[in-house]
Amino acid sequence: MRWQYAPLTIVLILTLLKPGARGAQEPPIRFRLGATSTEVRPGGEVVFTVSARIPRGWHLYGMRQPPGGPLPTAIEVGPAPPFALASAVTSSPPRSEFDPNFGLLVEWHDDSAAFRVPVRVARTALPAIYDAQVRISYQRCNDRICLPLTTDTLRAPVTVAGEPEPVQATSAPPPPEPAVLPAGGGSAGRVTVGLAESAAGSARAEPTDRAVAADSAAGSASAPARLSHAAYATIVARFLGFAGALVVLVVVIVLVPRGGRARGA
Repeated sequence: MRWQYAPLTIVLILTLLKPGARGAQEPPIRFRLGATSTEVRPGGEVVFTVSARIPRGWHLYGMRQPPGGPLPTAIEVGPAPPFALASAVTSSPPRSEFDPNFGLLVEWHDDSAAFRVPVRVARTALPAIYDAQVRISYQRCNDRICLPLTTDTLRAPVTVAGEPEPVQATSAPPPPEPAVLPAGGGSAGRVTVGLAESAAGSARAEPTDRAVAADSAAGSASAPARLSHAAYATIVARFLGFAGALVVLVVVIVLVPRGGRARGA
């Protein structure tokens, strides 16, 4: 008779050793969901508040953890549509402590924690009462053990009614500010180099300009010499012409009377 209960005993022992059964025996974390308002217009926003009561000796890990550390607490909303997170979820300040379970400096909450969950309703949502859901995935540990990841779902009715929220007009972007060149580097250095190169170019161009000016001066100086030779040639030509005319006149004066006398004889 006593052997007929052996299979049942084995099953009971295995059931108690299962992680899920062990977690069920530990005191749970109690979550409560609150809201700033249960009525919102399409396109509007409602802010949920999740408060947690943590059993003594246990802690709830924060939303940011180092690599290789525990699973961070994560919060999602649904159903989608019409609900979606309007911005990032924030929490009450966690404690930063060394966790012997992971050998790391981690963030956790003990005793209590609060999370702010901003939720936006789609503009296309029809007027109705919706069952909003906030899902919390978390891991809890004490000084000795850590339990597997757990997900709790909190629900709250939200009434969507009225006209959609007006779309906020986006302001025009401000005009771009003038660029400020950094002192001693960057574009300022390039501008300085450019000015130096321009000055150098002007300096290099100056001797050329002086050479041209010198050539012009030399040309101007030699021009009178050339004009003097021409004047001399003109004077000589005039002199020769005058001398030739004088010779002709002398010949006429000398020969004409002689010819008259010869005809008279």
